Amino acid sequence: MDVHEKKILRKRPGWCKIVISTLIPCILGIFTIIFTLQQQNLSKQQQAQQHWHQLDSQRQQSFTTYIDDISEHLTQPSGIDPVTNKTSLLYIRTKTLTVLRTLDVERKKYVVLFLYESGLIRDSRLDLSGADLNNVQLIGPYILNNLTLAGVFWSNATFVDCHLKNAIFDRSVMNNAHFIRSTLESASLAEAVLNNTDFTETTVIYVNFTGALLIEANFLKAEVVQGIKFTNSDLFGAHFTKEQFNGQRTTIVPNTFDHGRLPNGTFGKIDARKNLIQNGDAEKNCSTKNPGSWLIVSFNRTLYTLDVRNISVMNMTFGGFDRGNCSFSVQAKTRVSQIIDLRLYSVLIDAGQAVFSASALIGCDVPGNVAYLSVSMQRSDALIQGQRLFLSSDNTKLDSAFVMQPYEIRVQRVIKGTRRVIINFGVETLPLPDLHIRIDMATTITEEEQDELFKDVLTCVICSDYYSDPRLLPCSHTFCFKCIKQATESNNGAFPCPFRDGTTIQKTDITTLPNNRAVRDIVEKVLESKAIIQCNECEKQAAKVWCRDCHNNGFCQECYQVLHQKRTLKDHQPSDSKPPKIYHCSDHPGRELEYWCPANDKIYCSNCLADKKDTHKCELITDGIKKIANRVTQAYNMHPFSIDPKIEIEKMFTEYKKVTNSKRANVAEVFASVRKMIDDCEKSTNEKLSTVDDKNKKQIIEYEMIILSKWRRYREQWVLFKQTMDTGDYVKVLQEYKNHEENLTQMKQEWSMLKSPTIIEYKIEGLDELRTSLKQVMAQVIVIEQPPYDNTKLESCIAQQENNSDLNLNNRKLNDADIMIVAQALRISQTITTVHLGNNLITAAGAKHIANALRYNTNLTTLDLWNNQIGADGAQHFAEILRSNRTLTSLGLNTNDIKDQGAQALADALRNNKALTELYMADNRIGDPGAQALRDALRNNTTIVKLQLFQSNQISATLRKKLETEEQRLH
Repeated sequence: MDVHEKKILRKRPGWCKIVISTLIPCILGIFTIIFTLQQQNLSKQQQAQQHWHQLDSQRQQSFTTYIDDISEHLTQPSGIDPVTNKTSLLYIRTKTLTVLRTLDVERKKYVVLFLYESGLIRDSRLDLSGADLNNVQLIGPYILNNLTLAGVFWSNATFVDCHLKNAIFDRSVMNNAHFIRSTLESASLAEAVLNNTDFTETTVIYVNFTGALLIEANFLKAEVVQGIKFTNSDLFGAHFTKEQFNGQRTTIVPNTFDHGRLPNGTFGKIDARKNLIQNGDAEKNCSTKNPGSWLIVSFNRTLYTLDVRNISVMNMTFGGFDRGNCSFSVQAKTRVSQIIDLRLYSVLIDAGQAVFSASALIGCDVPGNVAYLSVSMQRSDALIQGQRLFLSSDNTKLDSAFVMQPYEIRVQRVIKGTRRVIINFGVETLPLPDLHIRIDMATTITEEEQDELFKDVLTCVICSDYYSDPRLLPCSHTFCFKCIKQATESNNGAFPCPFRDGTTIQKTDITTLPNNRAVRDIVEKVLESKAIIQCNECEKQAAKVWCRDCHNNGFCQECYQVLHQKRTLKDHQPSDSKPPKIYHCSDHPGRELEYWCPANDKIYCSNCLADKKDTHKCELITDGIKKIANRVTQAYNMHPFSIDPKIEIEKMFTEYKKVTNSKRANVAEVFASVRKMIDDCEKSTNEKLSTVDDKNKKQIIEYEMIILSKWRRYREQWVLFKQTMDTGDYVKVLQEYKNHEENLTQMKQEWSMLKSPTIIEYKIEGLDELRTSLKQVMAQVIVIEQPPYDNTKLESCIAQQENNSDLNLNNRKLNDADIMIVAQALRISQTITTVHLGNNLITAAGAKHIANALRYNTNLTTLDLWNNQIGADGAQHFAEILRSNRTLTSLGLNTNDIKDQGAQALADALRNNKALTELYMADNRIGDPGAQALRDALRNNTTIVKLQLFQSNQISATLRKKLETEEQRLH
């Protein structure tokens, strides 16, 4: 070892000491930081827990104070019934609304139950409109008949095992409510907001849902849905069975859907008297001297009716108007007004489907006067919007034959949110106050008004003209390119969508906006149909008459008559409508092209047909056009895009919401049951504590009685002795002192024998364990996103057979998730005509996937699902598709437990189906009701030639014989 190495070895211990001395403070610092962070985190948790306990204590104090206050108020001996006294009810309302803002959900529930038991929210006594009851759950059993909570906010409400007969929830907001195993009988939920509400196992009968919003509501699992008033309710996307929709019990009043939006987006029966405002109440009760339906306002209260129909019409101009039933005269500075209530049409109006027009014949008998007609629409928030039109009567003759002019507001859409319409007639200025304005209501809707309504769809909202170079925005709204360009230049290079949906286009991007070709083509067709064609002869007047023999030329009436007076033209046949364009043969200019050859797709005239050398058969162009039109029309109708994609999207949303609502309902039910178990456990524990407390209190009281009696005796003897001493009678003292000493000795013995009460000690075990267990259990409740179902083996099998017409998937143990893959393949397939899905694990859900795929598949002719588990619900899905399917000829449903209900659904579909020829339904536990329904359906169906029904079905011998005869007839 050299000297250099020795020096290095001598230096190493020094370096190690330096490193160690440096690391120790670092490690201590790190541990200090970690410990500090843990302490801070623990401190925060303690503060949060302390804050929660403090808040909970405040809530409990508020709740207790409120209950004591209202209880004392209800029991005060004032001689006034606080349940009916208005002042008392106002006091209770104020107190209740105030305390509800501070309480948690559980205490709010007890407030509701307290008020109900006190009789305050029964029979419309206490008004709690505006109260916040969101998320409150009433998990019974509770009997809450005549419960009245109108106008409250109660989203996510839960009613389990609750009887709500004659309950009132009018105008309440109750989105995502759950009525489970409850009874809603003769209840009123008019104008309530009940979107996504679930009625599982609930009896819904004689309920008033007038004006209610029930979008995506679920009645499928309701026990009874009967006698419901759905007038003006919005049921878009709601779920019903066919029986529920029509009313499950024929002996009870059926459901009514007047003016309401049905689940498929259409509307129920509309009252024709008010469908359009122009034939509404504006003419009601207007035949008496003082029309009761008109309100007279302003200065001169003069209004009387006139029989204008008897006035001479010699100088009166009415245009295309018919006189209505209401005619009256208005004096100077008087305005007549009528209000039409449209609350029962709110859903129709808010959906943009309601239109109105106003028309009248107005005549002023003073020059210079200005009459007016105004229509104002008042929304639910009292905002008034409207339109006022003026009519000047200048240069009108002052005689009995004054001119009455037609005066109108053309067809327009009713502004969304409208609840009332106010119609006014009046005069702005009248220099001669003793003269009148005469008005005759008119009711005719002209063709121009209808054109205006159609024009509303094809006009740009910016320029109010037909679209010119329409461009489509990402938000699907359309505007003229020139309008977009002008608006962009005037708005600092940006174009925000006028509908304020958040879409904004920059100046550099407007040229990339795509053309809306569909709108452009429709506008061109409309304008072409409206174009004026000039007379071919004079080129001045519009053409009114067309002549096919004159090469389809159009003429005005005068020119046609002059031209066709010639002998050579007298045989020409005129037409009021323009005939189709005539094409002439290029080889034979004098001949029209009249024949078409389908083989080579060429058009010929009669001379060409004579010279034609090939053997192809030709036919008249008109016949060929009909065949082409039918073929192309059928192809369009059979194309998958012929089905509105909104239907599928809405179904997807419906199914998704149905699943998620079910899961949410399950979560709510589980947590509600957990809360109930906790409440029950707390109640039971407190009851046991009370039992122990009662025993201890009893012992203390018994001890108290004994010791008090002995203490009183001691006090009595002591007082007697003092009194004797105070008298100064020493002889008496000497005589009695021994008695006192004996009493003291006896009382001392009694004291020594006296035992204190034995207090029963107790402890509460399991609380800490309960808290720990609950934390552990709650930590396990998590939401896990499931990956999409994948079956590569099945997909590979389908891919291998995609070019074949026969897809055989028998005996593969396919479940409903696998059937989704099969349904997707059928949806897009252009080659598969036969599908075998026998002996698998398909239920009603899988049957629904297959039925939905058949809406788009126009090639499948044979479908066999023997030995599956689709049941009656699955048969219902196939029945729905059979009503419209035109290609499926053979359907095999043997051994699927369809029963009578499924058989009846299929029988109902067979009445209209004209494609199915074979139906196999053996071994399905079908009895006489289902068999009879199928027999009745076969009498109307002329296409079924084979029906397999008897094997292992429960059909009586008599009906079986009749069906055998029916089958023999089919074969």
